[in-house]
Amino acid sequence: MIPLSASPFPPAPVEPVTVISDLHISHPVSLVRRPSQVAALLPDSGTVVFNGDSVEMRSAADRDKGARNRDILAAMCRERGVAAVFLTGNHDPYVSEYHYVELYGGKVLITHGDILFHGVSPWSHESRMIAVEHTRLLEGLAPQEMGDFDTRMDRVKRASRILEKFYTSKQSVFSVARNIALEFLPPWRPFSVLKYWRQAPVRAVEIADQFKPDARFVLIGHMHRAGIWELSGRVIVNTGCFFPFVGRTMLRIENGQVRVIAIERRGLGFHPGAVLKCWEVGEPLKAR
Repeated sequence: MIPLSASPFPPAPVEPVTVISDLHISHPVSLVRRPSQVAALLPDSGTVVFNGDSVEMRSAADRDKGARNRDILAAMCRERGVAAVFLTGNHDPYVSEYHYVELYGGKVLITHGDILFHGVSPWSHESRMIAVEHTRLLEGLAPQEMGDFDTRMDRVKRASRILEKFYTSKQSVFSVARNIALEFLPPWRPFSVLKYWRQAPVRAVEIADQFKPDARFVLIGHMHRAGIWELSGRVIVNTGCFFPFVGRTMLRIENGQVRVIAIERRGLGFHPGAVLKCWEVGEPLKAR
């Protein structure tokens, strides 16, 4: 078995490693209102990596509730004898201090995906203020720091925290409706989403080329569009989101294999479905 390793934190995840992203628990639009709805997705052994935007922590007012939901997820894992690892996303930049995981000597990179674009979510009305803050945070970095993945990841997470000045109260149906309305101003803004969806897999390859050249698999969420792409000798997997009208998948990594698994909704709960694709980490790319 190819040895597992983790960065930037010990201990190394124990197989099988299950990856779930973008639960957005308690977000007014999320299909996941409480952690128990995803209990069936949790395995009976190994490690679960919650790959960002698991809970809502963008405002100080939501942070306590987000922390409670995180802790409930962690307790659900502990009850099964499973380790829980929470990676930061742009909606939960305070969920932990961990931004990515590497497995199999760096051949597999798991990170939320907010590093793909300078403005984090360039399709949103919030992106401009994040981009300005991100530029400010990068100013003065030495060339070596600009090329360091941990430094760059730290800066993009800190840039997302600027939204605390914008989100000063708890999220509600009304605040979300307001934000959705803003996404349609100007009226061509929604079309930019399609553009950035197309760009995301290419940007993931570029990020790997720049910072993690050994990564043959880049596993992300963030874009709210489930998909699988094989580009330039790499596999890019986006696991989608638990919002309505978008797809969602999960990942299972074990014994040198990466599997993409469908997620099915049954009533209010979510369950693993069929294996959609499977690759051997150490072999030339060939999906099965």
